[in-house]
Amino acid sequence: MKIILIILGSLLGAALLGFLALVVLARARRNRQGSSAEAAAQPMTAAEFAEFVSRIPGHAEKHREMAKGIFDTDLDYSAESIAKLDQIVRDGWPKEPPAMLEPVVLGFGSYLGETMRHLHGGDWCYNEDLGVHLDLAGKDIKVFPFNKVRKRFLNGEEDSLEFFYKVIRSELEKLETGGTV
Repeated sequence: MKIILIILGSLLGAALLGFLALVVLARARRNRQGSSAEAAAQPMTAAEFAEFVSRIPGHAEKHREMAKGIFDTDLDYSAESIAKLDQIVRDGWPKEPPAMLEPVVLGFGSYLGETMRHLHGGDWCYNEDLGVHLDLAGKDIKVFPFNKVRKRFLNGEEDSLEFFYKVIRSELEKLETGGTV
């Protein structure tokens, strides 16, 4: 288990450093603008969001490489690959979440979101109330892959990523056949 975490940490290192640099720069800018409480309450700027979104596909690809290298699992942006994410969580972290949860959430959430985007279309979005989310193909279905992955690690099987996707797919199918969500 410790070996997996060390390898995962080193592979995520470069991607995480870029992301952390962005966060540090944003916080420094905000700290110059006011108190730390005011800075923490400020939303992400359009430039920060654009930078974050531009990195999501790369994080998803890095996650695919790690899944293959560490867990010998092929991820191919298919619906079936989402179930494999749950298996990776079960195998890699059977009893407790990763010690460094946020970098792992970044990889898993990027892959989960990009898979849904590849399968159903849609755009990454951000607003102050909802945060970063995926708006699926203009169908008024908003999904929160990063939040869902975090819940999966913290709550276990009750927050299955496979079940989550099946519910989303079912809602999309209802809309395609003229139903309502």
